[in-house]
Amino acid sequence: MLGKNPAELNAEVNFVSADEIRELNKKWRGKDKATDVLAFPLGDFNPATGKTELGDIVICREMAGEFSDEFLFLHGLLHLMGYTHEEMDAIILEVFESE
Repeated sequence: MLGKNPAELNAEVNFVSADEIRELNKKWRGKDKATDVLAFPLGDFNPATGKTELGDIVICREMAGEFSDEFLFLHGLLHLMGYTHEEMDAIILEVFESE
């Protein structure tokens, strides 16, 4: 996905309650607990829009603690792009240090 024009990419973001994200986490990851962000990658090209659908990012503000919506969005977006936690730490640090 790197190197693609951002205008050609699409990701959906949903804000949900702690109960809703716990249910999603249980259903899709087998973890019966609430979390701050989940990412559900697609990576499919949508001919109707001409965009690559990266997937869905689900954010729970109740579980976010000190993390901002922007941080959680970037965290989810990097997961959609295939990055692991280890790989994304340096990227996130660089983005937020440059602000």
